[in-house]
Amino acid sequence: MRRGVFSLKLFTLLASIIGAGWLTPAQAKPYKGAEIFVADPQLYGKFVIRMQAAKGSGVISNFFLWKDGSEMESIFWEEVDVEVFGKNNATSWQSNIITGLGSKDYSEDVHGDGNFADQYHTFTIEWTPNQVRWLVDGKVARTTAGGQAGDLVSPAQVRLNFWPPDNTAWVGPWNDNILPLHMFVNWVELYSYSNGQFELEWRDDFDYFDNGRWGKADWTFAENRADFSPNNAIVKNGYLILAMTREGQEGYNGTPPTDNGPIASSSTARSSSSSAASSNQTQSSIAVSSSSQAQSSSVTVASSLPASSSSSADSGVSLGAFNLWGLTWLLMLWAVAKVSKSRKP
Repeated sequence: MRRGVFSLKLFTLLASIIGAGWLTPAQAKPYKGAEIFVADPQLYGKFVIRMQAAKGSGVISNFFLWKDGSEMESIFWEEVDVEVFGKNNATSWQSNIITGLGSKDYSEDVHGDGNFADQYHTFTIEWTPNQVRWLVDGKVARTTAGGQAGDLVSPAQVRLNFWPPDNTAWVGPWNDNILPLHMFVNWVELYSYSNGQFELEWRDDFDYFDNGRWGKADWTFAENRADFSPNNAIVKNGYLILAMTREGQEGYNGTPPTDNGPIASSSTARSSSSSAASSNQTQSSIAVSSSSQAQSSSVTVASSLPASSSSSADSGVSLGAFNLWGLTWLLMLWAVAKVSKSRKP
């Protein structure tokens, strides 16, 4: 009977978790976006992306630094963002730092006068102790020294995503007639920082998708109208494509627009495909939790939420590589079986 009582308690606990809405099923929404991430976090550095954002009201194309676990109530939130708005013909983008425990501090700054969906641009985040700089095409757009920049003290992951926030005041009204949409990336560079200098660690030209470096998200969260689908992160013709589609229409069959601008950042020449790539080519969409340092189903809120977002959106829980919804039901069925077995004479 003891095992039966324990199983019954487990069943009750799992049922209460589901009933409270703490777990959000993956692959449950009518729209599909995309996110990729580098699981290995890094403290300080320079992070560069050459990208063409998507044009359309209600969507954002993002490149950001994220301390894994920041969405958890007991973890101090640390995040640095580049977020390109699709609204108004994708002519503006937002820089932001988010920090805090419980309540969060935002430092949103909107930058205009661009054509970010008509051609490729180079966005750079330079993160050093007590300072963050944002650059576009080699020109400094913003510098934050001290204050929130001094609160960024934990290693962070590089993440890219493309999603439709359920927040009209922030990103504009949503109309799914604009689908499909695409965010295009030519290359990404990551530099370490030591003794006042940046040093190139790797560059990815996306001649193939490096499963040893990048993971693909398959989760969602409260403010996201879409799920992140691995099938909407595609490499083709030397470009990474993050797609936004209707459910059942994932993928990309077009031809990425050609980048006619510089093929390298100001500090490096174009290297071979996925330079310094890891030898591990095993597909992995499991993020390494900074709190546990073990592979687990990652929970994350993808990209920043604006200061005007509701608290329910901030606390949206998402699912990692393992579909915890299905795992939960398997555990519940196991618990029922244990209860039944324990009652046999």
